[in-house]
Amino acid sequence: MKFLCYLTTLSLLVAVQSIITEEDAIERHKIQEKCQNETGVSDKLLSKSLNRQWEDDPKLKQQVLCVSKKRGLMTESGELVFDVWRSQLKEVITNDEEVEKIINECVVKKDTPEETTFNAVKCVQKKTFFARSHGRKDTEKGQGQEGGQGADGSDPRMIDEARNSVKTGVTAEAGDANMEVPKAQLKRVASGEEVDKIVQNCVVKKATPEDRAYDIFRSLDVSNNTNKMKFLLCYLTSVTLLVAVQTITPEEDAKVIHKIQAKCQNETGVSDELLTKSLNRQWEDDPKLKQQVLCVSKERGLVTESGELVVDAWRTTVAKVIANDKEAEKIVNECVVKKDTPEETTFNAMKCAQKQIFAYSNGESDVLGKDPKMKKHIFHFQRKTALPTEAGITSIKVLKTNMKQMVHDEQVDKMVQECVVKNAPEDTLTVHEIFKCLHHRQERKSSYERWLVLDVWRSWVKKVGAKHEEDVKILNECVVKKDTPEETMFNAFKHKNNGLNKESDVLGEDPKLNKHIFHHQRKTGLATEAGNTSIKVLKTNMKQMIGERQRRSSQKGAGALTEAQIEKLNKISKKCQNESGVSQEIITKARNGDWEDDPKLKRQVFCVARNAGLATESGEVVVDVLREKVRKVTDNDEETEKIINKCAVKRDTVEETVFNTFKCVMKNKPKFSPVD
Repeated sequence: MKFLCYLTTLSLLVAVQSIITEEDAIERHKIQEKCQNETGVSDKLLSKSLNRQWEDDPKLKQQVLCVSKKRGLMTESGELVFDVWRSQLKEVITNDEEVEKIINECVVKKDTPEETTFNAVKCVQKKTFFARSHGRKDTEKGQGQEGGQGADGSDPRMIDEARNSVKTGVTAEAGDANMEVPKAQLKRVASGEEVDKIVQNCVVKKATPEDRAYDIFRSLDVSNNTNKMKFLLCYLTSVTLLVAVQTITPEEDAKVIHKIQAKCQNETGVSDELLTKSLNRQWEDDPKLKQQVLCVSKERGLVTESGELVVDAWRTTVAKVIANDKEAEKIVNECVVKKDTPEETTFNAMKCAQKQIFAYSNGESDVLGKDPKMKKHIFHFQRKTALPTEAGITSIKVLKTNMKQMVHDEQVDKMVQECVVKNAPEDTLTVHEIFKCLHHRQERKSSYERWLVLDVWRSWVKKVGAKHEEDVKILNECVVKKDTPEETMFNAFKHKNNGLNKESDVLGEDPKLNKHIFHHQRKTGLATEAGNTSIKVLKTNMKQMIGERQRRSSQKGAGALTEAQIEKLNKISKKCQNESGVSQEIITKARNGDWEDDPKLKRQVFCVARNAGLATESGEVVVDVLREKVRKVTDNDEETEKIINKCAVKRDTVEETVFNTFKCVMKNKPKFSPVD
């Protein structure tokens, strides 16, 4: 399923095998929307294709072709790019032989480019679906009877948990935990009231920190997840944007769902209250609610326009949230049953499926809880997300903030979780507590973490004219916690001023200046009249500064570029990114000197070099042009020649040549710019 998303961008992250960056998600969404604007294909057709119901529709074929070209799977002239297909497939199929088999069977040229990409995507979707299903069944051969022990002594329910862990991206195929998944999964909830309810159910004091951490893990699995049942309800009826803990509803799929929900709600007139209650398994026997479920089910391809059930579509959807194939089939057989009317059919099917999934996921056998190592792992995992303290005390505020995070608030809230949001009854903390935390964060190794903490001070330093290198030194020396909040702030301001004007201590030693500093804080809104720091103001200021820092970080390595150069470079980069498919994260890391050995990044660099006139279409580095641009950032001709001779070395492939040339030049001269 993930491969389909790559090709058609119908639903970003529908496959829960991996996480893409926010930048990549935004870029893919742009591709999807741009193509949909050109082709005019309906959301309904796109949605149905996700459930392997491909209509022979010319607009749908045009959509697949359009996205395939923009994702680099096909050239503008209509030629298949097999290497890109192969690399995409390898992200969801680990067996190389299986990948080649699918390539040979599916990626085949047809009469027209439209037919070629349409049939290729359709075939690949089918092949990857069955390949993954077959892989699960092979694993089941080692199990004993249901509820018993497997051939290797493993508990089948633990195997189910493990499968779900991998299926949802919480655990990689190699067994490593992916910390970004739960962060993404808890980004948005229905309401503050819902959050409070979940938190009350989750945070219960236990004997040990490990037990407490595990209990929260399981409680969230039942309460918020209710568990995968809430995802299923969201996926089928589009009644909420609540994200289930064990399944990621992708941004783009959520947008499609929201459009369907709004459209149906306009037609049926069902209230938000009824929809929300149905999430908590409180189904009212209301005709408008039944019409809503029927309407959305039609739009999602679960029933035909005439009201006939599409059992395969239900089966595919249930399989997304139930790892056990037998259990999924059992739910479909019991729930997806025709009633007297289409309304009754879909309403009862949804209600039944929700109940069955909840019952299965909330089973009696808590195999994870029996393993002390698992509890310890969960506790340490939560420590990294700042949920419990070192002593094992859970921060309610942190948990709430975690769950309320939105995409653009994620980095700010991460900071606030540790430094601002404590167990205080009000949304304020003493200045002492803020500075104590800021100083703690300042001492960390990560340069990115240091920027998050010190950006507030950095903005003040920059206002008085300090250069980047200077303000780093000043902040490291100055922002140090003292015995009292007044002393902390006084000394920070004093030393900041000394760093800018070493000859004059204009702040002096007057203790009255302490009050002056607090008065200044109140004027900026950072402190209340009582001297407490306002979380809202601090977060707002930090968002602005972090956004500016990220903008600067994305341009790092380009040196002192002019606005025109930045605009030109960004334009080329975006164009090439559409062709290469490389993530923004990898590009940013390369700009910061961390060059990954990634084929997409190599295609990106080659593309940028061609567009900047540094490489020919055949892959030859244009040395004269490169020399001219390198000379702009070197001290003399001798240094320029030294870099050219060292870096402009031919490699096995054109992409390797250009990639290593750029990498070498940028490492020697970070201010090098490929554009004029």
